[in-house]
Amino acid sequence: MKKVDICIAFNDATPPDGIGMVARNKPSYYHQTVNLVKSIIVNWDKNKIDYDIYIFHSREVEEDKIKKLKNMNCFIIYDENETQPFLNKENIYKYKTDGDYTLVLDSDMIVLRTPKLCFEKDIYMMPEGVSPNLNENQWKILFEKMSAKYVESEPKHFNGGCIFINNLIKKDFYNLFEKYIDVLGGLEKENRHFSIQYYYSALLKCFDWGELSPRLNYFSRFLKNNKDPDADIVHYLGIHGYNEIVKNIVMDIEEKYDKRN
Repeated sequence: MKKVDICIAFNDATPPDGIGMVARNKPSYYHQTVNLVKSIIVNWDKNKIDYDIYIFHSREVEEDKIKKLKNMNCFIIYDENETQPFLNKENIYKYKTDGDYTLVLDSDMIVLRTPKLCFEKDIYMMPEGVSPNLNENQWKILFEKMSAKYVESEPKHFNGGCIFINNLIKKDFYNLFEKYIDVLGGLEKENRHFSIQYYYSALLKCFDWGELSPRLNYFSRFLKNNKDPDADIVHYLGIHGYNEIVKNIVMDIEEKYDKRN
């Protein structure tokens, strides 16, 4: 049986206006993380794909909150030297974990069922479509800067909310992340939110990559109901992402979790 290391990065902080996509009507990063962990425990069948949950943070978190996550059988990894003060996803890739693959999830996600995962490629992400800020020539220049393979007909912009990566190349991915960090700095000056996704998109092209199924990173604005949505993992990103359907799904998960515990 394959084993997946589910990794979630969060910091218990409120980002300044204009950074990130956590609108005022969303739960805090911490409560998003708790809800996500509960959804994994309730809806992911370990008899199909085994898993462990790892939580990463780089700013101090209150002791009782860390204790709650530990009581939910999460491994907690704290790195105060992480470069991003609000989110610290890149921290994940420098640590060795004992599964076959690592599934990196944004905190504003909810697992609805055991996902159908492919274990053939080095790394998977979901194509995002046309980039809102980079044209074709800018993508070509970015790829050249990072020694990534540029193919005009292939997708270039990927959503970084869900990344599935072979643990054998996780450290290599991190080393490349560090190698081209100055490129990320330049991207951040242009667009603080999308810069990391552009950067990951280029890094992805340095490996044997595959396209992640939309079911594993299903945007909540496309949900029709919470009975049987066409999704394995819902991503409630954006200003209106935490809608009534998502709230009902979270309530159902909390009820099921409380009954189990």
